[in-house]
Amino acid sequence: MTPEQLQQYVDAALKQRDQFNLIFYPLTIILSIGGAWLISYVRQKGKNLATKEDVAKITQIQEEIRTELANHSHFSRARYDHEVEIYKDLWPKLIEFYRTSYLLDPRSAEDGKRFNQIKEEVQKAIRDKKPFFSDGICKELLAFQYLCDDKRFLEIVSLTSQLTDEKRNSYLELQKQIQSQLEKVEKAIRDRLIEFD
Repeated sequence: MTPEQLQQYVDAALKQRDQFNLIFYPLTIILSIGGAWLISYVRQKGKNLATKEDVAKITQIQEEIRTELANHSHFSRARYDHEVEIYKDLWPKLIEFYRTSYLLDPRSAEDGKRFNQIKEEVQKAIRDKKPFFSDGICKELLAFQYLCDDKRFLEIVSLTSQLTDEKRNSYLELQKQIQSQLEKVEKAIRDRLIEFD
């Protein structure tokens, strides 16, 4: 190899190196920017995916809560409606018992028969619906039922002789107790219905 050929070979190698540098440096810059952008893009996609999964999870929890509240509301409404129907059925019987006992004429066999019939209806209604009463209402109704069975009623209904002042006063006291207990039952029912509000 001659020195000229060697010179040409070295010049060609240097020229290729310069061309390589002209391509390599811009390519390195482009690849660095592209790589940074790609890393940023992948990170953002990862965040978006995580956010999307979080939103999906939160949405699922919201739907579960909404469903649970709807079910609770439905059952509360059904229970409320059922209890109201029970009270609508029971209350007139309680009032009729009070009215009948108040107007009870000890000399009338018909009044005695009507009184006993109403008393049985009240006691049956309380007994049949007892599992559906709240504790407070049940307590007051059982106290009312206890007054229904008071022996003073039996004395008045089965009275064959003259009504003495002592028995009349005792009976009037019983009427006051029944009225007071009826008011307690009414308050217990109102309080129970307020619980649903």
